Amino acid sequence: MPTAQFGAFRSRRIRHLRYGFRLRLDASLSQEAIAHGRQLWMRRAADPGFAESQVAVGRLEQGGGNLAAAEGWFRKAAAAGDADASYCLAQLAVRNATWAAGGASAAQSAPVAAAVRHLEDAARHIYTGPNTLGGAPFATYALGIAHLYGYGDLERDAARALEWFEFSGIPEGFMAVAVGLEASGRAADAARWRARAKLIGFGSGWLRDSRRATPLQLH
Repeated sequence: MPTAQFGAFRSRRIRHLRYGFRLRLDASLSQEAIAHGRQLWMRRAADPGFAESQVAVGRLEQGGGNLAAAEGWFRKAAAAGDADASYCLAQLAVRNATWAAGGASAAQSAPVAAAVRHLEDAARHIYTGPNTLGGAPFATYALGIAHLYGYGDLERDAARALEWFEFSGIPEGFMAVAVGLEASGRAADAARWRARAKLIGFGSGWLRDSRRATPLQLH
């Protein structure tokens, strides 16, 4: 491995270790102290530009209600090609849309259009950037929804939606493919996709628990 690449790799690993394993090795620390220490080292790793730490700090700020600071951290990480950060920016953008009673929304509003652009960025980085929280697969599923209903500046395109659902590789995406095929009269193909969705967990208790536990959600 070239010296420059080794140096970058070593720096990345050191930053990662700072806010994880090292704290857990100290048996004298309480859970509260470990949580405080992790936050401290996450911020110290985020400051010099470690994208995964920047996403973690952004989510801390988001959880505390400081959305402006959260967006700032997400934008820094997204600029480095972090798919999770782009997905988080999409979630923040959707929050800025005006949602009316009964579930109707300003589906073609500027915030929703911005969310679609962030989803596209996340999908672009599915193989090339950090994606430890699953932001890219969730983003591709959400892009399927956006194309299906014509969110933002997109035209309704069921065929394109099915492509994104399939590309997502997640159970919800595969089931969406099945529903779309069934609606177009392709019952046999729909049955195969429904079986694939169930094979990888659709409808299972463990998947529901996993979705509740993950920092990134399918909405």
